[in-house]
Order: sequence, then structure tokens, then C-alpha cells
Amino acid sequence: MMKKLPLKEKISHRSFREKITPFLTAAFLFFLPTQLGRHFFFDYTFLSGVKVDYLSPTIYLTDIIVFFLVLFNLDIVIKSFDKKKLLFAAGFILINIFISPVKPVAVYRAVKICEFVCLFLIFSQSKIADKAWLKILSLSGLVQFSLAAFQLISKHSLQGPAYLFGERYLSLGIPAIAKASLFGVEILRPYGSFSHPNSLAGFYLLLYFYVSRNKKFSRFIYWKSFFLFLSTGLILMSFSKAAIITYILLNFFATVLDRKKLDCRICTLSKIIVVLLIGTIFLQAEADPLSMIKRKDFAVKSLSIFRNNLAFGIGGGNYLVGQNRFPDFSFDTINQPVHNIFLLFVSEYGIAGLIIGLIIGYKKIKKVALSNPYVLIAVFLTGMVDHYWLTLQQNFLLIPVLFGSI
Repeated sequence: MMKKLPLKEKISHRSFREKITPFLTAAFLFFLPTQLGRHFFFDYTFLSGVKVDYLSPTIYLTDIIVFFLVLFNLDIVIKSFDKKKLLFAAGFILINIFISPVKPVAVYRAVKICEFVCLFLIFSQSKIADKAWLKILSLSGLVQFSLAAFQLISKHSLQGPAYLFGERYLSLGIPAIAKASLFGVEILRPYGSFSHPNSLAGFYLLLYFYVSRNKKFSRFIYWKSFFLFLSTGLILMSFSKAAIITYILLNFFATVLDRKKLDCRICTLSKIIVVLLIGTIFLQAEADPLSMIKRKDFAVKSLSIFRNNLAFGIGGGNYLVGQNRFPDFSFDTINQPVHNIFLLFVSEYGIAGLIIGLIIGYKKIKKVALSNPYVLIAVFLTGMVDHYWLTLQQNFLLIPVLFGSI
């Protein structure tokens, strides 16, 4: 039998947790856009002789912070679990790992899912102040904005202290670097401290609609406006067509559906024109001409993988292992996942995984849809044409933070 802690020890433990948790939460939110981490490469992380980051177990700075957040809030996390759903999900994950061609990768993805769930449970009960949210997001966003602006203007990475935020070495001369051409001028699409400009854009697109459509932030108009300015700038500077189009569409509907602003027709019309004008300028940029062909090729391969692994999928994180069995059509994209989170998910977890995921997440998805549908729609639209919500650290961990907070 476990010994009960004396009352004094319980109070001491609680008071320490109450002091350390806000600090860890603030640190996590500030460093969430960064990707400072240590990759570990083994034989199974190479495909056709090429080292693949997606298959590499990685420990990020944000993972370490999450570990301590969970450690100091373990009782809250354990109490929040639905025991029946937990056992059901654990059983499925064990089966999924067992059938995976590369089991270490599936185990690593299972650990990431646990991290995702724990983070969601912690932020569901987080008591961080609304103004603190805005301050931390704004300061962190300012770092990303400054970094992205420097990369855009200089056409190369900053390096130096930016390495501590996980900035990768960037230059127009590097093969496969994300570029764009605007009015005849070749541009390095800024990465900030993200793995790709699209990932940067999606991250701040989601935060933009979380903050702009959340009434609790309306009291702090200056901090709110500052953050929305930063996030808008980052979305546009990324030259991500999916993010910019989603930004324009959702802002259009938000403006039209806002009855208060409709009373001022000039104000409404002006906002719509400004958003359309600025967005259209950045949409003029020409990026990869083979982008749609590549995405179609990915989709065809993913459907084949899904058909061959209907029930339980090919295994968590094992999508690229399955895709590697198909011939590559000289696109230099053999190590890229399918650019659709729904196809990627069913390919790795099958119909059983989809059903279990919907059963477990239905209530929360419904709550988010009713409270802030813009956040859900933003994930859906960008997730239809990219994979970063499931594959990249910053985007993957942002979802439980925001969904838990709504």
C-alpha cells in the first residue's frame, strides 16, 4: 500500500508546483516556435542511402520542457485520463507498433502521441493569464518576425545566436531551398526557425485566428493588435499560398459575419479591400512550378499504401518506408510525406485508427467548432495541402495547446 503524504508535505508539493508550472508554461510557449533539438540517426533512418529527418528520433528543447510540465503536474494528468479510452487506445497503438515495418519509428511516434495528449490535458486546466498569453506570444513572434525579415532581405540565414532557436543554414544557392520569384526578383522564402516557410505560415495562421477570434484577449487591444500585426507579416512573408488564401477567406467571412462591423459599411468594405489587395500582391509570387504534380504523385502513392493496410495502417511514422517502395519520378521528393494530413493519418493508422481518433476527440472537436471554428477550418484547409500538422514539432504541439485552451 502507498503511504499517504503528510498534510504539510502535500501543501509544500502543491505550492512548489504552483510556482514552477507558470514558469515552465511561459517558457514552453516562448520556445514553441523554435526547433533546437538533437537528432539521432540509425540504420533505419536512411532510405536508399539518404538520411531522413522524419525517421530520426529527436529530442527538442520543447520536449524537455513538456517533460517537466508533465512531471510536476502528473497527478492532474492521471486524473484527467479516461481509463477505458486509454486502454482502448493503448491496445490499438501496440497492434500498430507490432505490424510496423520499422518498429523503433512507430514507438517514437507513440511517445509523441502521449506527449500530445498530456500537453492537451495540461493546457485544458492551465491558469495562465490572458495578458501573459499575449505578451509571450508577441515577444516570441517578434523574434520570428525579425529573423524572417532578415532572411528575406539578406537572402541567407542569420546564424550566430539564431542557432539557439534552431535556425537552419539558408542560402539561395542551396539545392531544394524554398524560393519564389516576385516581379522578376528571386526571393529566399524566409524560414524563421522553422523547417519550411509553409510550416512557419501555418503556425502563425492558427495563432492569428486563435487570438483574433477570442474575446478574452479583447481587453488588451495594444498587445492583441501587435501580435496580429506580427503574425500577419509572417504569413505574408512566407509566400505560402495555402496559408495566405486561408487567411484571406477566413478574414473575409469573419468581417462579413461580424454584425457590429456591418453597421459601418465603409469600415467593412475597407478591411475587405485591404486584405484582398495585400494578399493578392504576395500571391503573385511564383514558387515551385511542379508543386501540384508532386502533390498528386504523393496522393496516388498514399492511397496505394492505405489500400494495402486498410485496417491498422502501415504503422505510425512509417509512411515514408512504405512510399520508398514506389518508383520516384525524378522529383527529388522521395523523402517527403504526402501533403495531406488526412491521407497521411489513414495511411499510418488505417480505418481503425481513424475511428478511435474520432471517438476520443469528437467532443473536443465539437467544442472547438462551436467556440472558434476559424481555428478548426484553418487546420482543415492547410492540412488538405500539407503535412506539417502531423510531422513537424512546432505545428504538431501547437494543436493540443490551442485546442486544450479553447
